[in-house]
Amino acid sequence: MSATVAVSDMLGITMPRAATAVDYHDRISRGLPRTSLRRVERIAGVLPGQLAGILGVHLRTLTRAERRKSAPLEPVLSDRLYRFAQVVGRAAEVMESPAGGRQWLAAPQYGLGGRTPLSLLRTEAGTSEVLHLLGRIEHGDLA
Repeated sequence: MSATVAVSDMLGITMPRAATAVDYHDRISRGLPRTSLRRVERIAGVLPGQLAGILGVHLRTLTRAERRKSAPLEPVLSDRLYRFAQVVGRAAEVMESPAGGRQWLAAPQYGLGGRTPLSLLRTEAGTSEVLHLLGRIEHGDLA
């Protein structure tokens, strides 16, 4: 069994076996199912208020999105949730377990100037830096 959870599984969506970024773009553009919010929240081990902060939205925005039972999430919110799910999956892969990935994301990291990875995921620039650090760790550069 893999130490990671596929992004599509985290989001609760069905994607082609060899899904490309364009496949995900098309799916995100249509909006992810509202149930994706709680699935990612549970797998990432974050609270609703934390997820709202990570996604850069107010908690009320997430609450409203969940109440619209039949409507998918807005594409912008879907994109942010997808980006977060990617990082959670990558952290689990590099840290060799979902629990290890969750711990790493919540702990201050020297390579991020003492900040926690979760605190940087609100922006694309911060997310990119977190993914870059995970790549460095994977290749043995722990600094």
